[in-house]
Amino acid sequence: MTEQTSLSQEELDLFDELCDKLIELAAEDPDFRATLIEKPHKVFAEHGLEIPKDLKIKVLEEKSDEFYLVIPVGDDE
Repeated sequence: MTEQTSLSQEELDLFDELCDKLIELAAEDPDFRATLIEKPHKVFAEHGLEIPKDLKIKVLEEKSDEFYLVIPVGDDE
């Protein structure tokens, strides 16, 4: 089993704060929205949080007839 990179609690807190800000920016600016979807690591870095490349960031765009429920990682991972 390979050891996976993780973020510190401070980085996780910053991630949460940035998510709210980035969602607002994406709602206002279609070009920013497209960049966030295509290059999330770049966008987070530009806003002060370097996320290691081996940590995946999935940016999902909800549709009017969809909702997403994100659940925490299970004990088996």
